[in-house]
Amino acid sequence: MQADLKSEVRGCERRFVETRYDNLGQHGEVRDCPIYSERGEELLAIQRIFARFMDVRAATLDRIAAERAVTRLLAK
Repeated sequence: MQADLKSEVRGCERRFVETRYDNLGQHGEVRDCPIYSERGEELLAIQRIFARFMDVRAATLDRIAAERAVTRLLAK
């Protein structure tokens, strides 16, 4: 998927990205950000959905393992 995504870069633009905010105001830096084709934007969306799925899956497996550990401790 990464190779497909790289092939969908159509250009680059400079954007201000906030890195922190304090009593003096907004601080940040200017970064070069890729501009993707329509297909590239769809690939990015799929990649984000998959990453969220993997995060939820990992959290679920952690919860199951924790519940099993508690059950084993209480059964003794």
